[in-house]
Amino acid sequence: MIWLIMSGVGSASLGADAVNPKAIEGVWACIEAVNNGQRLPEEKASQLRLTLTATQFKTQLGEQVLFDSTYTLDASKLPAQIEMLGNEGDLKGKPGLGIIKLEAGVLTLCYTMPGGERPTAFESQPGSKA
Repeated sequence: MIWLIMSGVGSASLGADAVNPKAIEGVWACIEAVNNGQRLPEEKASQLRLTLTATQFKTQLGEQVLFDSTYTLDASKLPAQIEMLGNEGDLKGKPGLGIIKLEAGVLTLCYTMPGGERPTAFESQPGSKA
């Protein structure tokens, strides 16, 4: 998924693979989303929002919370790795694994929901669950 920043927080450009935790904090609006190889329609993607704090990763579709979790980053890996740990419901305590980059004010994430393997590239192929 590709997210575009909405708030002033996190607007620093760090290069394709570097991720500074402070630089990604804020509210991000989705400009493009691909799920399991299928591009989401623009009208739906434009309703997606990602909120990142120092510890929280929350995705929403309008007011509906899709995934609420805590997260950790490993910026020593290339690309940087993110692990989201579900906070509620069936996803509570289960890790979602992904990769993340911030470049020119655009935050790019590629991840699988809990149970999937960590992606190795910023792409979503059919059947990949990314």
